[in-house]
Amino acid sequence: MIIKIFKSRLRSGKACIDYFLGSKRQREGAYVLYGNPDVTQAIIDNCKFKKKYTSGCLSIVEKDVSDNAISKIINLFQVIILSGLSPNQVNFLWVIHKDKFNLELNFVIPSVCLVTGRNIDYINMRMDLYLLNGFRDFADLKYDLQSPLNPNSIRLMILPKSHSIIVKGEIGVAIEPIVKLIESNKIIDRAGLINHFYWSGFDHFKSYSGSISFTNNNDDKVYNFSGLIFREDFSFSRDFHKKIMADSVLFDQSADNRFAVALKQLHDAIQFRNKRMLRYALSFDYLCQLRDRAILLVENFQESISFKTQADNEPINIIEVISSDFPSRLEEIITDDEVPDDNIGETDDDNDFSP
Repeated sequence: MIIKIFKSRLRSGKACIDYFLGSKRQREGAYVLYGNPDVTQAIIDNCKFKKKYTSGCLSIVEKDVSDNAISKIINLFQVIILSGLSPNQVNFLWVIHKDKFNLELNFVIPSVCLVTGRNIDYINMRMDLYLLNGFRDFADLKYDLQSPLNPNSIRLMILPKSHSIIVKGEIGVAIEPIVKLIESNKIIDRAGLINHFYWSGFDHFKSYSGSISFTNNNDDKVYNFSGLIFREDFSFSRDFHKKIMADSVLFDQSADNRFAVALKQLHDAIQFRNKRMLRYALSFDYLCQLRDRAILLVENFQESISFKTQADNEPINIIEVISSDFPSRLEEIITDDEVPDDNIGETDDDNDFSP
């Protein structure tokens, strides 16, 4: 799974919804899973804030994911985002796209508290990166999804975009023979890779741990090349494909440890997010209950998690609170009885958000 947060670019609610569903709500392969697009559009268009909404998607390589698994993934994401907030403070819209190579679960969240009218930035990439990392790794392992961190899943080369036909041609000429040159030992290190680009019309600008930037004489712009081959730790050898496969096997064998790391990340991130959302909470006691609910859901996978509101003493079922508006075919949102192994150790390691 890859989590993408889109740039809103100050779009209107109509432009946002039209992208997900089409201008006449007839986009092929697009279906509303949860929420009301007209309500979400109205909320966004009536916002007076600079950033009116947050949108993104959960991109999954596997297209045969069951409705039950999809509903659980969506519900878990919502519960984590709601940690520190009441469900009636937030409006969610979920749209599934099946018209691409990947399965995309798109979401839209207006940046406003529905109770107080205050502006809330529900997903802040600078502060919520750790939280999203944990959710991604947790969901990948829990629902057996392909991880973008698996060496076998990382693309060898990610090319920069260019509007110049000449530069596009030069990029193609530079990229096409790279794999063969590595396999024939004509490029044996990063310096050799940079030298190859020099003779293809690109001057070295700057090297990073995960990419290399070049300038082109035709337009003097900086082009950043990333991917496995451009990483600082890439092993230049004839059998680099075999090494990638071996690393992929080791990655799969470390599933138990990575699961423990993901749980640790989610637990810590929920605590941090709870403190950050304190100023938006309707009451401190209710805030603590929401935090505990999110942690319990992640750690215990209980079929039913109950908590009490400040207004009354009757327990409220989490399925009723979070998932009551889901269509009937996506019912039984949380029905998993599996419990993580208590013997799995915890570490403090962190992973990058995107490959």
